[in-house]
Amino acid sequence: MRIAFLTFEFPDARPGGIGAYVLKCALALAAAGHEPHIFTLTLPEKVRQCLPSGVHLHEVQDIAQRVEAGTLAPMLAAAALSGPQSAYKLLVGALLCDALRSEHRVHPFDIAEAAEWESLALPILLRPVPNLPVVVQIHLGSAANSLGNSAAAEARDDLAEALELASIVAADAVCAATQSIVDVTRKLCPFERDVTIIPYPVEINVEERIAPSPEDGAVLFVGRLQPRKGCHI
Repeated sequence: MRIAFLTFEFPDARPGGIGAYVLKCALALAAAGHEPHIFTLTLPEKVRQCLPSGVHLHEVQDIAQRVEAGTLAPMLAAAALSGPQSAYKLLVGALLCDALRSEHRVHPFDIAEAAEWESLALPILLRPVPNLPVVVQIHLGSAANSLGNSAAAEARDDLAEALELASIVAADAVCAATQSIVDVTRKLCPFERDVTIIPYPVEINVEERIAPSPEDGAVLFVGRLQPRKGCHI
């Protein structure tokens, strides 16, 4: 199968859990004999050179690069970037979806996938491509992030939450790694539809055993210092 992924994040370029998931999933699919394609913004050369074989990369110029190349008027770019962060990500989604459409016309994909976070697939969901089902994966959206980080009501991004809910509702299918992610998302952004639970493609060496730490032992936290990550505990 030819499978397309949309992602803003990418390991060693634009850090984030979704980018790590997309690359891991693409590697697992390639090892299983499928043909994964990743659509993302331009990557540094050193990152591009380290991309494993079997994973196809489609890089899309960002707004600043288009202005520099003379393919986008500076005033139009400034107007597009003057809104909230969620509006910028919707624009990024439109650019990625346009690239996906162009590639699909030449070599059709069997399926496309994107996270609900940042709503990158929404442009193609609002103007569907015939015979191209789009799957939206619930990772942990803006509403859940705000709740987990105890954000004030005025600090929440209502547009981001609305766009993410729209992508969940409009998708041809929805999946998530755990039922708990589905439950918290459904509670904060109510929707009624089935969600398929598919664990993340993480390699675990079952031969390695982790010794329990002593009661007074140190605890190492690895990750971003956010309350929702549990670092305060």
